[in-house]
Amino acid sequence: MQTYFQALKQNGYSGEAHDREDIRLINATDNSIYQFMPQAVLYPKTTQDLDIIFQTANQDEFRNLKFAPRGGGTGTNGQSLNNVITVDTSKHLNKILEIDFEKGIARVQPGVVLSVLNRHLAKKDFFFPAHVSTANRATLGGMVSTDACGKGSIIYGKTGNHVLKINGVLANGQAIEVHPDSECPFGGAIKVALKTNREMIVEKTPDLPRHFTGYNLKGAYVPEQDHLNLPLLIAGSEGSLLTIKELTLNILPRPKHKALFAVSYDDFIGALEIVPDILAFKPGAVETIDNHVLRLAKTDNIWHQVTRILPDGINSEDVKAMHCIEFIADTADDLASRVEAFSAWLKQQKKPFYLTHDDDEIAAVWEMRNLCVGLLGNMDGPKRPWPFVEDGAVPPENLAGFVKDVREFLATLNIDLGLFGHADAGCLHIRPILDLRNQRDAGLIRKITDGMVEIVARHHGNFWGEHGRGLRGEFITDIMGPEFYGVMQEIKALFDPDNRLNPGKMATAKGTDLPLYKIDQIPLRGYYDRQIDEDLVETYPKAIQCNGNGVCFSAMPDDTMCPSYKATRDRRHSPKGRAGLLREWMRRQSHNEGDTIADDVLQALHGCLGCKACTSTCPIHVNIPDMRADFYQTYYQSNRRPWRDYAVAEAEKLAEVATKYPRTMHLLMNNPISGFAARKIFGLTDLPRPSVPGLSTLMKHNGIKYADLANYQPQEKSVLIVQDAFTSAYNADAVIDVMRLLQKFGFEPAVIPLRETGKSRHVKGFLKAFKNLARQNTEHFQLWAKTGVPMVGIDPSLTLVYRDEYPKALNKSPGFQVHLPQEFLSDYLFSSDNPDLQVQGNDNPAPVDLFLHCTEKTALPTSAKMWQTVFQICGVKMRMAQTGCCGMAGTYGHEVEHLNNSRKLFDLSWKKPNEKSVCSAATGFSCREQTARFGVNNTRHPASVLLSLIDKT
Repeated sequence: MQTYFQALKQNGYSGEAHDREDIRLINATDNSIYQFMPQAVLYPKTTQDLDIIFQTANQDEFRNLKFAPRGGGTGTNGQSLNNVITVDTSKHLNKILEIDFEKGIARVQPGVVLSVLNRHLAKKDFFFPAHVSTANRATLGGMVSTDACGKGSIIYGKTGNHVLKINGVLANGQAIEVHPDSECPFGGAIKVALKTNREMIVEKTPDLPRHFTGYNLKGAYVPEQDHLNLPLLIAGSEGSLLTIKELTLNILPRPKHKALFAVSYDDFIGALEIVPDILAFKPGAVETIDNHVLRLAKTDNIWHQVTRILPDGINSEDVKAMHCIEFIADTADDLASRVEAFSAWLKQQKKPFYLTHDDDEIAAVWEMRNLCVGLLGNMDGPKRPWPFVEDGAVPPENLAGFVKDVREFLATLNIDLGLFGHADAGCLHIRPILDLRNQRDAGLIRKITDGMVEIVARHHGNFWGEHGRGLRGEFITDIMGPEFYGVMQEIKALFDPDNRLNPGKMATAKGTDLPLYKIDQIPLRGYYDRQIDEDLVETYPKAIQCNGNGVCFSAMPDDTMCPSYKATRDRRHSPKGRAGLLREWMRRQSHNEGDTIADDVLQALHGCLGCKACTSTCPIHVNIPDMRADFYQTYYQSNRRPWRDYAVAEAEKLAEVATKYPRTMHLLMNNPISGFAARKIFGLTDLPRPSVPGLSTLMKHNGIKYADLANYQPQEKSVLIVQDAFTSAYNADAVIDVMRLLQKFGFEPAVIPLRETGKSRHVKGFLKAFKNLARQNTEHFQLWAKTGVPMVGIDPSLTLVYRDEYPKALNKSPGFQVHLPQEFLSDYLFSSDNPDLQVQGNDNPAPVDLFLHCTEKTALPTSAKMWQTVFQICGVKMRMAQTGCCGMAGTYGHEVEHLNNSRKLFDLSWKKPNEKSVCSAATGFSCREQTARFGVNNTRHPASVLLSLIDKT
């Protein structure tokens, strides 16, 4: 392989080329049940690189090399998996080249993510009409390759219906341009094949809203005009015909008005039986979810945004199915009349429903639907709903009978299932619930698949309704017949006569003897996971449970998930990548195969910011920071720790000294010699400056005292402030301002002496020391809790340690609660027990922009609403800044090797909102440090901002 890499470089290739094991491993899985190791991975940087890849491979010495394309890696059937060379266009070829709103076109590179394109199109109220649930990480090249579709397909069709032109490269290195009127070098031969076999092709292709065969033989030829539409043939070919270099797409204006119904049912089959009646009202989409999804949605952050979808008086446990039904219209009157008619029908049918016209609420419901794949993967126990027969499609009027037969069939095997999907198109995603680490369950894959093929045929449907064929190509002759497959072979031979593009899948070129893959010949993820010792599974359970749904590959800059992936576009630096590497490390540990991959795992985990977005934003709740701490503890039992780890572990202790001797520590920490030593010895830079005067001095000036547990006498409105080392040492003004704000409301704050939380020790995997601290602090704060006085912390990251890391370390609840300021003010101040407010309102016209800490956003999703309540009571307008991570995340932003990524993340998401803000507030100490470091704005704690505005009155 290195010889080929050298030839690539000599021929002008500018991209990346890897045959490293860790990079191959993270490309060996997608969102399917398979694990298929590629030979190598290429990340081309330019479209010329794609030409060079195949032109070089066309040299005699490399003609045995084969290739498979990869985009977002969200395929559920192994579309991008193969044991050949992976060509991944998502990392670098992700530029929007042109948008012409007047002509209604967008020209993009194949690695552009759908949500990124739609974000740009939204500026003029346009969108790309193929809507998929994986929109924030699905690439347009991948969507074309699988002819993807989703919500709204009954109106807008599939991706292929909106492809105007494809610029690609053939396996022989020849550039090719494909558009509806193009003939291409062998267009005549394609037309002859499609025209000659037209009658058979039409007969074998059911007239369904969702139908997928791989090559759209029916749609690619229009007999009335004797016309060949080659883009429709390429769409769905899964990279087996050509490799996409550039796409020209059709874009549409967004519907101006919309409404959403959430209709609840006590019987799933009954819900499906009335789908044809619902379609008579011509909705834009009818999406269905089952009780499994609803139950699991309650454990996700999304639930607090959609709780109202259950009508009053309806117990969620009694809801067995829900239809989410959207109506769209260009005029308000048209929408109103349709909504009124449908509402009247639902009332007549006595179906409980919730109706909303609110854009944010509609978006939240669709987000819950988009999370179905991940939510189902978060079931308790070893069994999970897995995709491998999930996209069968039948006529909507047959849907109820189809699902009933599937349930009865799986019941004979004692298998439950998860259900969700597109009821309007007759395509429900059926996921048998199996433990693929169990050999018996894994052995049922073939039996279940054969049974599903038969049931789909019985209901006049198609086995591949939406999610492509991938590694299920063996069923093509059984389903479509040998004549149909023979035409596919002719098409394959014209484009790729030597089977070099995604070989073994889709079709084998006519005249060659390469067999198609069989589903029980491909290694499953469960096969490898079965080899991991149970004690390691118990230590790293979420690494095993990660199902590859890829939410962590979100390309949207304002999504909380996952900053290290956004900064690097390197899949090793994502929760999925890290979980995959940990799985392989665990497998080798279990079989004493050595630590050959341990350093790769270390490197991947070292790039994690510890923002904890994955602990809740990921529907599986893959907790990389916790797994990182466990791995560090194990790894450094046999490897030498860097000096910096010890320095970081003592960071809270050092900050505690800074609170006592701020001037001395300020001089020691901020001079050229200490700065040079910090950088060279510990690899740290831009360290924070201790507050001068220190907290104790400021407390005296404000008449606030430390609380002595032995002599503490609580008053009626006493509040105890639980310090954190970093805010107290380096941002003492914020601590004072929180207490002054409490005083404004009549509370009497006192400060508990500072105690180390252990957060910095946990981050670096000093778990024994952390557990000792957790035990000691728990005993200490339990004594304070007995006073009955509420305790309030300042910094979200350190305050939330008590309710997140402590219970895990102690295997029990710590028995005390430390509130964040907004929690306390909303839970206590505005309760019926505290009706009289002592704060005068402020009529400030400019809204305050609130920036939340990542950990706070994910662990406390109602935080923004709580702060909004506090601001409103104070008469101050507030708006939530929509941002991702600021890029600091504790010590990450101070580590020399992470400086560039830290700055990149700040520029990506925080810079512009801060520059535009007239007044900004950030809850996290590290976030305020980051904005101060880059000099964008004077961002203060929300309490400080509120005080400054209130004091003006």
